[in-house]
Parts: sequence; C-alpha cells; structure tokens
Amino acid sequence: MASATKGRPAHAEKQKEVDRLNDRFKRAEVAILAEVRGLTVDKVTQLRADLRKGKAELKVVKNTLAKRALAGTKYESLKDKFKGPVAVALSFGDVVFPAKTLDEFVRSNDGKGLKIIGGSLAGKALSAADVKDLAALPSLEVGRSMLLGMFMQPAAAMARLLDAYEKKLGGGKKDEPKPAEAAPAAEAPAAEAPKT
Repeated sequence: MASATKGRPAHAEKQKEVDRLNDRFKRAEVAILAEVRGLTVDKVTQLRADLRKGKAELKVVKNTLAKRALAGTKYESLKDKFKGPVAVALSFGDVVFPAKTLDEFVRSNDGKGLKIIGGSLAGKALSAADVKDLAALPSLEVGRSMLLGMFMQPAAAMARLLDAYEKKLGGGKKDEPKPAEAAPAAEAPAAEAPKT
C-alpha cells in the first residue's frame, strides 16, 4: 500500500511535465529533433543559450513523456522519431533560427555529439535534409529587410526617373538669392526714408 501511495506523486509530476510539453508543442511554430550523444554539459548549456537568443529552446525529454505530450498537437507525426536520447528544439517565432543554430552547432563540432534527425514545420514532416535546407534560408530579420528592399525598389526607381526628367527639362530649384545678398536689399529702403 505504501508503494502505491509513493507512486502517485511521481505520476502527478510526470503528468505536469506532459502538460507543459503539450503546451509548448501547441505554441511552437517549428519542432526540430536531434539525437544527443556525448555532449558535455557546457556545450549543451551554450547551445541552449544560443537558441534562447532567437526565442527558441532546447529540451532533452524522456521519449515516453514526449510521445504522450505530442497527442492533440500538429506534431503528432513525430512520435516515431523518439528513439534513443532525443532533444527537441522548439521555436515560437522565427522558424529558421533553430534550424540555423543547430546546423551551425553540428558543423562547429564536426558532427559529434548532435545529429539532426528531422522535425516538423506547421504539421509538415521534415527530414534531416529538409532541416538543413531550412537552415540555409535567410533569418526572419534578413528576410524582412530583403522584402522591404523589394518594395522600396520601384518607388526609388520612380523617384530617380522623375528627378532625371526634371533635370532634362531644365527644372529644379531656381537660384534663390543668398541670405547675405537679401539682407542689404531689405535694409536699403529703410535707410532712404525721409527724416522729419
């Protein structure tokens, strides 16, 4: 009887963890799975810090809890990939950032310690090659600036065209008198006023 009572708090803690994971999976824009073997605590801590810079997180989870947490989310298709020591990178904003960060980490460590095994983007399954392709895309900030540049390009071209046309016709600003020349002219009529 004592062991049954003792087991209940552990079950409640596991259920809380499943609920927390389920909430994260529901809010995440992208989930990337990686096999983690032989990484030092320092390297994992550094990877987590790098991911946090882009509002992403890395969580090493128990496979059975992760499979339960995936239920009712757009990432249910990932259940089969939870074999062995698996870490999940979740991003709640930029979908490229975690892929780029994990890919850089793998390259900087010569592929040792972390192996990307796949993921899912908005419910669409991604292979390891797809994640690598995702990492090759520009980041959200760079993409926005590129898009803004594309929007601004026609307006800038039109402004240059109108400016060139105006110069060709001889338009533009007329030569206005300089402030130094305008001041004596304004004083001269005041000096000519008759004295009474």
